This record gives sequence, C-alpha cells and structure tokens, in this order.
Amino acid sequence: MQDLTISLVQVSIEWENPEANRARFEKLIQAHDMPSDVFILPEMFTTGFSMNDSVVEKFSESAPTVLWMKRLAKEKNSAICGSIILEENGERMNRFVWVDSEQVVTYDKRHLFGYGSEHKYFKSGIDRVIIDYKGWRILPQICYDLRFPVFSRNSWQDDQAEYDLMIYSANWPDARIHAWDALGLARAIENQSYVALVNRIGTDGSELNYVGHSALVDANGTYSISPIHESEGIFTEVISYEKLMRFRERFPLLKDADGFQLK
Repeated sequence: MQDLTISLVQVSIEWENPEANRARFEKLIQAHDMPSDVFILPEMFTTGFSMNDSVVEKFSESAPTVLWMKRLAKEKNSAICGSIILEENGERMNRFVWVDSEQVVTYDKRHLFGYGSEHKYFKSGIDRVIIDYKGWRILPQICYDLRFPVFSRNSWQDDQAEYDLMIYSANWPDARIHAWDALGLARAIENQSYVALVNRIGTDGSELNYVGHSALVDANGTYSISPIHESEGIFTEVISYEKLMRFRERFPLLKDADGFQLK
C-alpha cells in the first residue's frame, strides 16, 4: 500500500466571504510546490463559524464551492476536503465535503455545538462515513465531534481496522485549545489510527480568537506535525501505511476492544 502525503491548510478565514476565502485557499494551494495526496481545510472554510442564511449554498455537485473543489482537485491531482454550510431538501447542514478525481463524499456533523447554538440552525448528521482513497480508509469528523469518542471508535472487522486515518476539520477557539491538543492525541492512541487535525487562526465575526494548533498524530500518539501555533500556511508530511500495519500487528489492541452498537 502506498504512503499518503497529507497537507494541513491553516489560515485566517475572512468572515462570511466565500469568494475571498476560495481565492485565498486557491492561491496557497496552487503555490504549494510539494506534491500532496490530500489538502485538508478547516471547518466552514468559506465563511467562518457563521449561522447567516445569506452564505448558505444549495448542495449539488455544481454548487459554487463544490465546483471549485472539483476543479482544484483535478488541477492538483489530489483530494480537497473541509466543511462548508450547505442546504439540501430545506435543511441546513455543517457538511464535510471530500472531493477527489473519482468521487464526491459528504459527512454531516453529528455533534452540533449547543453552547454556540449551532443546533438551532443546522440539522445533525446521523451516519458515520468511511472514505476509500488510494487503499486508505478515512473517517471524516468535524470540530465538536472530537469530544465524543464513542462516535469515532475504531473497530476490528474482517481482520482489519475499520479505518486508518481520522480527519478533524475545525473552528476551535483559543479558550479551549488545551482540550483540542489532548483529545487529538487520545483519539489517535485509542483508535490506533493516524489523526489529522486542522484548525483556523485569527478572529471571527463573533470576536472569537483562534490560534490554530493544526497537527498530525500517528497511531502511537506521536506528533508527525506538532501543533502549529498561529502561523498561516500549508504544512505537509507523509504517513506510512506499512508503519501503521506493523504497529497494529505488534500491539493488537483493536482486537481486544469492547463491541457495542451505536444509537
């Protein structure tokens, strides 16, 4: 199985300005001269953490941001992913969108941030989603999902783990950044999975401050990319499928995990 090159895209998002944000991300990604298999963008990367009806896009594969992602993925020969505000069948969702050369895959945020009234504006997702990409199995998650380990619990099925890489796309404020750091490590260790965490920087329209701390963690809880404090840019590292398999074989904790049914 081939290695996977992961790029974490950490920026300050312009409040409720999709066109400007798409242009900014595109400039950074196009200028990134290191080949990458996956570019990961933050949560609500076109708007910031907004509840404004005026920045909601109708979901389809021809929605402005989805079309932009498809074009950029083709030009860079990579996957592009992150969450955006989308409406479908009269309901608004905080939706993670994954686009590569062969597929568009979506995941709707399961755990809406009640403390920030997100549940009043968006419909909660129900299903876990596993993305198949270049032989890797990838679990997308969004921000507040990080606090709920049962929903992301890895399992051992048919002599393999359910997934190999977990992605968290977030707008996680500075006031609780210690929890972001600690829980990111915990999710990697307990699930024997790589974990990629992408957060924004800057200040949003609600005057919340963000310091980033985007990071990449291996299955043993060791940083491949240590938390990046406030710096803007694209941060790239290669993850090894062979290394992951060797670690799981030497220390097969997933085989000993408790079975359960999620409701």
